[in-house]
Amino acid sequence: MKVLPILLLFFLLLPIQSMAQYEIEAQVDKPEVAFGESLNLVISITHHIGSGGVARSMTPEINDIPGFDIASSRTGHSTSFINGQGVTQSQVVLELVPREPGQKEIPAFSFSGPDGKTYSSKPIAVKVLPPEDPKPDDPTPTAKAAPHESSLFRYLLVGGVAMIIVLSIPFLLSYLASLSGKATSGPGVVEDAEIVGFADESRVSPVESAPKTRIRINFPQAIADLKKKCPEADAEFYREFFDLFRQAAVGSGESLREDMTPDEMMVRIRDLSPSDSTRQATVRLASDMEMVMYAGKCPARSCAAIEEDARTVLAVID
Repeated sequence: MKVLPILLLFFLLLPIQSMAQYEIEAQVDKPEVAFGESLNLVISITHHIGSGGVARSMTPEINDIPGFDIASSRTGHSTSFINGQGVTQSQVVLELVPREPGQKEIPAFSFSGPDGKTYSSKPIAVKVLPPEDPKPDDPTPTAKAAPHESSLFRYLLVGGVAMIIVLSIPFLLSYLASLSGKATSGPGVVEDAEIVGFADESRVSPVESAPKTRIRINFPQAIADLKKKCPEADAEFYREFFDLFRQAAVGSGESLREDMTPDEMMVRIRDLSPSDSTRQATVRLASDMEMVMYAGKCPARSCAAIEEDARTVLAVID
């Protein structure tokens, strides 16, 4: 008789263990922003998949945030499984521009999961700093010259220039006469030839800046050294990982520059990709990079999968 209640409790708890769990989180890249500048808002929905569960990717639709204009938006998805347990994460990155200075609050975001429950994030306080005041003009009455003073200054300037021209005419004539005398004498011909030769040499030998040399790095060896330095794949590991990927990409791609943002670089690499599989690898890698750079979190995918996509992308632009 004691076995029956235990079995009943087991079957009652079994559906609860297999139910999916959801989380929603909202973060900004900086708590203070100057008026006229922008900040990034990252909204992440995480779905923890139990044994036998089905992966669900849900992206929140956000069309308006009070006090802010949405300049741009990007989305990304990732799924990983370890020992039958999976995690699916969907992200929305919004670039927000404040409408006016002051203390603002980004409201909480909510969504209803397939389990019938409502999940919400926490509101975020953002301080929008006022714009800097322009430097005041000089209030002294001498700041602006009177009309007659301005005319007098113009007359003096024109007169001074005319005087310089008149005084320089004798020196110019003397110089031309000396050049003419050298051209008619025997030794002067040699000197003139030397002058012409020097002028020709200066024309054919301009000083040109040397082209900038691209630094190529051994990406596989650099990642191997990084794994020895950071045995655990934490946030610092992935920041150095993507920094090495960026250096390798700039060193290999002729159309990639060091001053490009991560988004600009990944869009350019995607355009250079010759196949759909390479473009998909670029999109996955861009989503992982955004999670590290903007949200400060470790990617949901395994390090081996990220490294494989990175090598595939570098092979295309090399």
